[in-house]
Amino acid sequence: MPKRIAWECLQQSYQPATAKCADAIAALAGLGIDDPEAHLDYLEKRLHLIQTIGSAKDRICFCLDPLAEYLAGWYLIELYGNNDGKWRSHFFKKADDLVKTGRQDAIKGLLLAVRDCYLRFKVAKKPTLYPRS
Repeated sequence: MPKRIAWECLQQSYQPATAKCADAIAALAGLGIDDPEAHLDYLEKRLHLIQTIGSAKDRICFCLDPLAEYLAGWYLIELYGNNDGKWRSHFFKKADDLVKTGRQDAIKGLLLAVRDCYLRFKVAKKPTLYPRS
């Protein structure tokens, strides 16, 4: 659940930002989570991972940018997996567009997080061929 919220906060610019509470609630509801407002409240008041901001208290953001980047990276790995077509047509297409506008330094954190998560995912999926000694 926090992974999906993190992606909600990063998907527009590929850098940590705020997301509308309504969008975060809709994203959680889309995952089939009952009472998404309670889950957001738990992430904020109990775990202190996110905070509600804005004069209308209608936006959320992660308290730690690197955490948001890694959770979003993990979400993307789960979403796209080994589907090269989805990676190219969705994630890398937008990353290329951002690099072309000179924003490569701004998205570096997410790119590194996705790389780290992918390498971890790849290692975790390897079958164990040899018995342990």
